[in-house]
Amino acid sequence: MRLNLKDKPMHFQNPRLFCDHFTNNNSPALLLQPVRREVLSLQPHVVLYHDFVTGAEAEDIKKLAQDGLKRSVVAAGEKQETADYRISKSAWLKGSESSIVGRLDHRISVLTGLNVKHPYGEFLQVVNYGIGGHYEPHFDHATVR
Repeated sequence: MRLNLKDKPMHFQNPRLFCDHFTNNNSPALLLQPVRREVLSLQPHVVLYHDFVTGAEAEDIKKLAQDGLKRSVVAAGEKQETADYRISKSAWLKGSESSIVGRLDHRISVLTGLNVKHPYGEFLQVVNYGIGGHYEPHFDHATVR
């Protein structure tokens, strides 16, 4: 679905589902650079933000991660280990205010109102599955102590 800034919100079969340019959340940044938003579901509330990461930003992230890619691990009690059901390489990128990761963290915070910086959110994980790579269905969870 394509939107122009002058377009009015487009509604789906359910009139409460729509596409628009999101400019709210009390952020001057969103007034200057609206985000294309598509509400996919009301229950649960699911929103898709189109073109949130540019192609150039994605390439920069891939370059940043390249040297840190290592065989992906899974939680195994208190430690981590490799597993046959997860075949990939991954890297965790810590953001700084001046890096692409820091700028994306800021953009996410402006959009959602959430603090995504560590320890409130995870660092950016980049995963390369390569040819034949996979991760079987699984549950992500953290044990709270």
